Amino acid sequence: MMHYQTLITVLCVLGASYAATMEEETSLNRKARDHEYLVECDNLSYWKDITPGHQCGECKIHGDPHVSTFDQVKFKFIGEPERYLATRVYGFDTPCDQIKIEFELVQHHNKRRHIFHKIFLIDGTETITLTRRNDGTIDTTNVPGGDQSGLDEFSYIFPNCQKIQMKFWDRALRLHIAGHSVLRGHMEGICGIYNGEQDDDMYGSDDIKYENQPDDFAATWKTDGLPGHTTHPDK
Repeated sequence: MMHYQTLITVLCVLGASYAATMEEETSLNRKARDHEYLVECDNLSYWKDITPGHQCGECKIHGDPHVSTFDQVKFKFIGEPERYLATRVYGFDTPCDQIKIEFELVQHHNKRRHIFHKIFLIDGTETITLTRRNDGTIDTTNVPGGDQSGLDEFSYIFPNCQKIQMKFWDRALRLHIAGHSVLRGHMEGICGIYNGEQDDDMYGSDDIKYENQPDDFAATWKTDGLPGHTTHPDK
């Protein structure tokens, strides 16, 4: 009889633990939907806006590489030395729909991981390339306004769509991308869908969900052969 009582007690504890876990996960998604992950754009050091009080989501990619999506899903992937789509805008308006931010990985000197080598800022047919130099500074020779090479960091606002801004800290190998809250639901890529839901950020460009498969997920966002906008019919 004692054994049955012990078993019942254990099952009750496990059930309570599972319920608490599910409640916590639901709470995370609720926080995302309720904009608790959004920050005041003006609190971001690289955001430039004449109208205060706007809210932004922020995607962060750093190192070899670690990712925090716009909706705060965090993962690391083992990437090949190729070019990837960080984020792009779709279905919003014509100027913003031309925006893409891509990055290229290069093999680290220890040959066991890959790190940032180049950032590509694409606005329609125009591309600005930021390249990491051997001394750790940023080569910005093709940035409008003249050569600004030798910088340790670089911030950029897309002229035709000021709703997307980014900053690249090259010595720390960090790329931060801020998206205005009006773009929620209009973005896709490694940085996620930015719709306030965390459980759909790991959908690849093939519209398959790669849960707990970050390497496979990231591989679908390689720019070589990347399809046009994914409609995400399941979400």
